[in-house]
Amino acid sequence: MTDSAQIVIGADGRNSGLAQSVGAFLYDVVAPLTCWYFSYWSGDFERVLAIRRRDRNIIFSFPTNKDLHAIFIAWQVDAFHRVKQDVEGHFIRVLRQVPELADRVYAGRRQERFYGTADLPNFYRKPFGPGWALVGEEQTEIMKV
Repeated sequence: MTDSAQIVIGADGRNSGLAQSVGAFLYDVVAPLTCWYFSYWSGDFERVLAIRRRDRNIIFSFPTNKDLHAIFIAWQVDAFHRVKQDVEGHFIRVLRQVPELADRVYAGRRQERFYGTADLPNFYRKPFGPGWALVGEEQTEIMKV
């Protein structure tokens, strides 16, 4: 089955199928600078988004569905393989720098395995062209479709 439209709108992020199919131009491309590991905990967490910086790490924590709390920690990309050898140990060492969050983690329970990636390229992408547009992309030019 084939559908047709005068314009197709995509909102599918960095791995956009629409962007790939139309050859959307990438610019200001920079290799990955960080790697991230994260997991989900149950327990008594504040129901807020908190962003903290400790030394060379960034820590995001926020509520998700099913009363779980996500905690993401970033390291410089060159630490990816070192952290991967002992994710939980490295994760806890960073969390100890935020005692109020670490206490909630210790009192709670991790509900998922750790997930991680260093595949985080940085780029801008032209967000429109003849018959297509990417919602949520950086709008750097006047859109003429």
